[in-house]
Amino acid sequence: MEPKVSPQEAYALAQEGHPLVDVRSVAEYEAGHPPGAWNIPWIHMDRGESEVNSRFFELFEHCFPDRRAKIILFCQSGRRSHEAAMALRARGYEALFEMPAGWGGRRDAFGRLIERGWEAEGLPIERGPSERGWSKILFRKDHGLAAEEADKEAEKRH
Repeated sequence: MEPKVSPQEAYALAQEGHPLVDVRSVAEYEAGHPPGAWNIPWIHMDRGESEVNSRFFELFEHCFPDRRAKIILFCQSGRRSHEAAMALRARGYEALFEMPAGWGGRRDAFGRLIERGWEAEGLPIERGPSERGWSKILFRKDHGLAAEEADKEAEKRH
C-alpha cells in the first residue's frame, strides 16, 4: 500500500523537489493545478467511453525513469491516482505517495466532504497549459527530447 499524504504534506514534499503528478484529464489540469505539476492522465475518453490512457506507462517512465524516486500522485478525489499508483507499484515504482484528498477533496460514501483538497486548502494554483502538461510531454517524447527540458523551461518561469 502506498503512503498517503495530505495536500499540505504533498506541498511540503514538492517544495523539497519531489514531483507532483496530476493524473486528471488535460481539461481538469488546465483549469487549475499546483505550480510545476506534471500532467499524465490516467484515463482518456474515447468514443464516449473512459479507458486507461494507452500511453500512460510509456510517458510516466519517460518522465520518471528512477523507480526509487519519491513521486506524489493526485487526481480530483483520489480514485484515479489510487488506481495509477497501484499499477505503477506493480511496475516497480517504490516510493509513490498518494494524495487521497486530491484537487477537490475526499468524500465519504454519501458524498460528504471528509478532507479538503489542494484547492480548498488555499495552496498555490497555476492555470492553463504548462511545460509539464500532457501535450508538451507527448511532443518531447515523440521527438526524442528528454523530460528534463520541461524542468529547464519551468525553472525559467518561476
